[in-house]
Amino acid sequence: MKKVDLSNTIRPFALLEIANWLKQLQPGKAMEIVGLDAGGIHDLKYILPDQAHGIQISIFSENHGRMRVQIRRSTATDEV
Repeated sequence: MKKVDLSNTIRPFALLEIANWLKQLQPGKAMEIVGLDAGGIHDLKYILPDQAHGIQISIFSENHGRMRVQIRRSTATDEV
């Protein structure tokens, strides 16, 4: 699983990085993003609708208002 720490990243750049990683995410694979705040989570959900088919998002609380997000692309058998 790819793990990315965006704690010290400017949000627009972080969202661009996430969008690029999502394009490369293979079916059945997952990525974990740490360091997003609540606003970043909202923005992440906003950019996903175009590519949300087959994407599962799990959000976990972290310290100091930061979140840990796991994004997984479903395999063809997961969607049946």
